[in-house]
Amino acid sequence: MNHSIYVLEGFFVFFSAILLTGSFIGHFKKMTKIQKFCLTLVFICSLLPFVTGMLPYIKNLFK
Repeated sequence: MNHSIYVLEGFFVFFSAILLTGSFIGHFKKMTKIQKFCLTLVFICSLLPFVTGMLPYIKNLFK
């Protein structure tokens, strides 16, 4: 199984989420709590493929 593809995919998703969040930061103070929660949820979900792609590398470090 090639994990580097997952790392790349996860990185791009994470990077686009950072850009997306960055565009919302100006409006963040005006947002409701539900909107803030949804934005945080999207941000956390964007981290998941990156983290799962990195897991084999992290496991190899601690062997």
